[in-house]
Amino acid sequence: MKILKTDNLYTNEFVIKKSRFITIVKRVYSKSDIDSVIKENLQKDARHNCWAYILNDGVHVTESFHNDGEPSGTSGDAILKTLKSMLLTNVIVFVVRYFGGTKLGTGPLTRSYTQGIKTIVNENNLLKDLETGIQLTFLFNISSVKKIELHVQKEFINISKTYIEDKVQIVGTTKNETALSSISDLIELIEEKIIIF
Repeated sequence: MKILKTDNLYTNEFVIKKSRFITIVKRVYSKSDIDSVIKENLQKDARHNCWAYILNDGVHVTESFHNDGEPSGTSGDAILKTLKSMLLTNVIVFVVRYFGGTKLGTGPLTRSYTQGIKTIVNENNLLKDLETGIQLTFLFNISSVKKIELHVQKEFINISKTYIEDKVQIVGTTKNETALSSISDLIELIEEKIIIF
C-alpha cells in the first residue's frame, strides 16, 4: 500500500468546456480528519461537491464516496476506483465542480474527476510505502504503566510487558504508519522521561 509523503493539502485546478474542476488531496489519519476536509472545502455555490476516501487503521479498511448528483461511475466512485488502482490509502480526494453549461459526456466527465489526483501525485512525487510492522521498545517508570499501556494497546500489536526493578519495559509492533506519529502524543501525555528504542 502507498500513502502521501506529507500532511500538506494539495490542490489542482483546470477548466474543460467552461466547467471548472478543483481537486483537493489530503492525507488523513481518522474519520475526524475526513469530516474536517469535507466541511472546510465544501462549496455551496458549486454544482457538485464529490469526494472519496480510504482509511486504514491497521485492522480495518474503511472506504466511501459521494457523487453529489453526478452520473454513477463518473465522479466519487471513479475517484475511489482511481485511489485503489494507485494502491493509495489514508487519503481523501475532494473535487469541486462549477458547471459551465455544457454536458461533458461520461468519458470526459470521469477523466475530469480523476485527472486532478493523478496530476497532483505525479507532479509532486508524493507516494511512499505504508510502513507497518515496526517494533519499538518503551522503558519508563512503573508509576506510568496504566497510561502508557492504554495508548500502546490502541496503536500496537504483539505487545509484551516486563517489570525491571522500578521500571517497566513494553515491546510492541506498530499496526500502521499512524502509530509512529502518535508517539509524540504519548510523550506529551507522560511528564516523566520515556526511553524509546
